[in-house]
Amino acid sequence: GGGHGDEGDDDDYFEEGDDDDGEEGFFSTRAAIGETFDRKAIQAVLSEWFKTMESLPGGIRMAVEMGIVSSLALVRFMSVNVRPSIVRAVSRGTPQAFSRAFVGRLMADPAFLYKLAFEQVVTISAATMYEVAHRGDKLKSEWDLALSNIAQLSLANALTVWCVTPSRSFGASATNGFSKFMATMPNNAFDRSGPLRQYTNATRGLSVITKAAELSAVGVATGGVFAAINSGLLSMHKKKEGENWSPAIPVPDFKTSALGMGAFLGISCNLRYQLLGGADRWMTERLTSLASSVTATALGRVVNNQIGEPTRLFALGLPMHATLAQTAGAAAIPQLTKKKVVKRRRKVVKKRVVPSAQQTPVAA
Repeated sequence: GGGHGDEGDDDDYFEEGDDDDGEEGFFSTRAAIGETFDRKAIQAVLSEWFKTMESLPGGIRMAVEMGIVSSLALVRFMSVNVRPSIVRAVSRGTPQAFSRAFVGRLMADPAFLYKLAFEQVVTISAATMYEVAHRGDKLKSEWDLALSNIAQLSLANALTVWCVTPSRSFGASATNGFSKFMATMPNNAFDRSGPLRQYTNATRGLSVITKAAELSAVGVATGGVFAAINSGLLSMHKKKEGENWSPAIPVPDFKTSALGMGAFLGISCNLRYQLLGGADRWMTERLTSLASSVTATALGRVVNNQIGEPTRLFALGLPMHATLAQTAGAAAIPQLTKKKVVKRRRKVVKKRVVPSAQQTPVAA
């Protein structure tokens, strides 16, 4: 009987071997997959989500008709706009300008919210550890100052991530020349190009400069606001504890706080998050598994925080180590007072002893 004429290994058909030489590691890479702007691919995505061109919002529909929306970006938009979720509620219940910017960032990077949440966890944890280590036993009485510093770092980090995250915003109309100019700039220097969105090396370099100016303004405003808050808290403590009271961590004045935060966000944060955005894009496109990409970007953000923290402390004139803060804080004033008291006592003793020694021979 027949039946054995086609006998063979199925691996010959699928071109797969039995050797394990091609096993991929945890951080193995692949060739980058580009975006597709083909009209048939766009129509396939719409059919999959049971949508038509007429059902799309005006700005997205216009961009799709112009051929500047890829099938990948459209899938990301559908996942936000069609499925009921908190993200969809935010995108529909907020002002149009914020909603367009919010959805545009999710279209460029679906993991934007997860990265923002992880950044907040790392920032708040590091700030809390700094406050606990430097304030020591005075943390219970200075909890309001510590909370203000942590809130300032949390807000500055959120604004930095928002400003430097890549965005795909469609349907926005530029009202003046400056708006048109900013629309041609990418949020991140390593953002990918697309139809009607071609970025040259000069454009990418100029975007770093514009983001430096933008983040510097954000830092000056943030530093100024929290400098006023900390000044008010410091006044309340001095009224309660006395004018000689001083916190464990010195409170920068208004000028130092505003200019220091401006320099920190405009120079340090801008450069670090520009590079981090480029690393995120490379890992998303090149790494073969989601777990390796998530692990790599998480480690990158932890290292980024540890590199940036000393620059913030230097810009604000704050102590780097807990021992320096304790020496400059509560422990410094009592030591100076004791030295002054000892010197005064010695002078008084000398004045009293000298006359008695002179009178003794006279009496003899």
